Amino acid sequence: MKISLTWIKDYVDIKLSPQELAHRLTMNGLNVEAILENDPFKGVVLGKVLEVTKHPNADKLSLTKVDVGTDILNIVCGAPNVKAGQLAPIATIGTMMPGNFEIKKAKIRGEESCGMICSKSELGFETGKSPGIWELDSTTPHTLGQSFAAFIGSGEVVLDIDVTSNRPDCLHMLGMAREIAMIENTTIRMPDVRVIESSEKAEAHASIAIEDREGCTRYAGRVIRNVTIGPSPDWLVKRLEAVGIRSINNIVDITNFVMLECGQPLHAFDYDHLAGHKIIVRKSRKGDTFQTLDDKSHTLNDETVMICDGEKMIAIGGIMGGKNSEISDSTKNVLLESAHFDGKRIRRSSKHLGIMSEASNRFGRGINPEGVIYAIQRAAQLMHELAGGEILAGVLDVNFSITKPAVITLRSASVTRLIGQEIPDNDIADILTRLGFGVINNGDGSFIVTAPSHRVDIEIEENLIDEVARIYGFDRIRPSTGAYGHYHHEPPSGEKMMHQTRAALREAGLSEVYTNAMVHPSSQMAVEPEGEKYFVRLMNPISEDMSVMRISMLPSLLEVVRGNLFRKNDSMQIYEIGRTYRNEGDPLPAERNVLAGCIVGQSAPTHWATKPRAVDYYDLKGIVDRIMGKFWLDSLQYNPYHSFVFAPNSVSISCLASDSQVLTLGRFGRIQNAVLRALDIDTTVWAFEIDYDVLRRIGKFRKTFDLISRFPFIRRDLALIVDEKMQAGVIQNAIRSKAGAHLTNLEVFDVYHGNQVTQGQKSLAFALRFESVERTLTEDEIDATMQSIIAYVENQFGAKLR
Repeated sequence: MKISLTWIKDYVDIKLSPQELAHRLTMNGLNVEAILENDPFKGVVLGKVLEVTKHPNADKLSLTKVDVGTDILNIVCGAPNVKAGQLAPIATIGTMMPGNFEIKKAKIRGEESCGMICSKSELGFETGKSPGIWELDSTTPHTLGQSFAAFIGSGEVVLDIDVTSNRPDCLHMLGMAREIAMIENTTIRMPDVRVIESSEKAEAHASIAIEDREGCTRYAGRVIRNVTIGPSPDWLVKRLEAVGIRSINNIVDITNFVMLECGQPLHAFDYDHLAGHKIIVRKSRKGDTFQTLDDKSHTLNDETVMICDGEKMIAIGGIMGGKNSEISDSTKNVLLESAHFDGKRIRRSSKHLGIMSEASNRFGRGINPEGVIYAIQRAAQLMHELAGGEILAGVLDVNFSITKPAVITLRSASVTRLIGQEIPDNDIADILTRLGFGVINNGDGSFIVTAPSHRVDIEIEENLIDEVARIYGFDRIRPSTGAYGHYHHEPPSGEKMMHQTRAALREAGLSEVYTNAMVHPSSQMAVEPEGEKYFVRLMNPISEDMSVMRISMLPSLLEVVRGNLFRKNDSMQIYEIGRTYRNEGDPLPAERNVLAGCIVGQSAPTHWATKPRAVDYYDLKGIVDRIMGKFWLDSLQYNPYHSFVFAPNSVSISCLASDSQVLTLGRFGRIQNAVLRALDIDTTVWAFEIDYDVLRRIGKFRKTFDLISRFPFIRRDLALIVDEKMQAGVIQNAIRSKAGAHLTNLEVFDVYHGNQVTQGQKSLAFALRFESVERTLTEDEIDATMQSIIAYVENQFGAKLR
């Protein structure tokens, strides 16, 4: 929200400087993001001539020293009236003068000159050539170095304020004037509204009906005849342009001016284009189309508030008018609208249609329900004054609104409890009264407070306490020190697991990323072409890029990869823990927690002592093994896997749960080239995707410790010839099942394909370590165990001892 200080001074006296006012507003909860100064004399400042001497090389020039507050400037001056002690406008180096002339540092007849002492004609205040420099009145309050425009009261200062969604009462000049009046401890001046009506009744020339009473609770209209369409006067144009509104014509400008002045959006229709001279407020019909003022056609749903005449739709209520009834140069008669629309309906329609307007911004947040008539009277007055309109007698007012002011009990004890500091009852009552609230002091530490109609955000006691705190001054509230104690908190297992997972991935060198769960459909279909049937679609998406909930984490991570590659970051290892959402036909979508990650580029940073190596399958498996190791998972099975996303030779992971059920934990491998091309990635990407819900279910948190045996261990090697498709992990699980409790370690130390084994077979070599913490194991019992293992694998898998 931009507010012009020149404009707002029509309603309230301001003594503070723009900087001081911006600070006070920010401390009162209205954050001033910028102070914008439109200075027509930018670079021209106030300066005082300290001394004047003759130029050594020119009879008609003088050498002067001028104090501009921050510096003493040497300036060569040719004016005959320059003298010490004068206050004058000084154009500093870099100033652009009228005629596109730039002031530069120069040498004039051998003497340095760092600016110009200006005359009236040089600043455009006189025609012809002024006889000398402009000597300013030094008795006027001033500061050396201040802007010349500020000294003479020219230029425009605009505050750009971030008005929060709960303060719609500050989206206009009078609302901001109320806030400034609180700061300046003064009162505001309301515009004097006097409507001169003709003797002819408006009800004889127009009618209003509301069919959609939920969407529109009040609709008022006035008929103004015989207007003259033309440009607005300069004062009105400057008011609008100062806050970023383009002037169109006097009638449209008046509606915008009144909206910015009092916060009530208005709309002016060409009366002669209204069929039957009727206004009918109804719901839209699904599939209807409507062309708005910006020449765009919109398809309507079945809940948009539409303004219609006797035959057709003429405006989208609370959002934008229609092309078929706009004010044009040929307009002679006007029907002026001022209405109160339901904020929720306006917000939904605005999002559905993709139209954000000044009107929808205000109606969507909530406007003063009692401001409808004031605004239409103010606009009618201006149309009479600026367009010569004849105002027909009477306001056409259809009102179904039942507005009751919020009446809230405020307790002093609640103020103290929430603020942390006692505020005297008199101060509480004074603050709320000056804010326009009705206050009755019960005398027992409580108040009955009635909210003014423009404060639609006030609903509960805490809202009132917030008002008291911000006006009292957050900087005046003393910080309080509470009691501290040591509390032992054992985090829940889910939280503990999250910490351990992140720690494992951090130790492996991965960086965590966060992506949005709302995504574009095409990115999801790149990894699951049939995924559209599983989409959970948003009813009112911000854009198509955020229109569905993700069914897979991988597309979002791959988009992060693409963004980094685009920025020349060719190596990365990233992960994310988040949720996926699938529509599986139930009332609510199936939500799953997923851990996914990608690795790309080199396995380690470039170093002169080592050759660069690209990440590969074993880097990825090492990361997955590290995660599984964090949760003491054993009996893992790695099975061959490939899909539309994962290339052949990828792997799926499964695990035996405590109830002997085999659960699929996830999958990892290389992403298919077709998927990468669809997402505009031209490098190899390795990825993993783990079902975090399953991992959380079977993960172990209790650490166990084994004694280090003081007895010697026995190692045996076992080389088996098996089918080349046989997985080493399957053989390992079989060996463990027969090796007994004394097997403490089992590793694959060799895989052989070659001439010494038959084609279609391979040799797997395992190292087995046996030991006991109680005694020394004998060769005979280990031999018996080995024979049992060999017999079992030969029988189960057709393995042969090599």
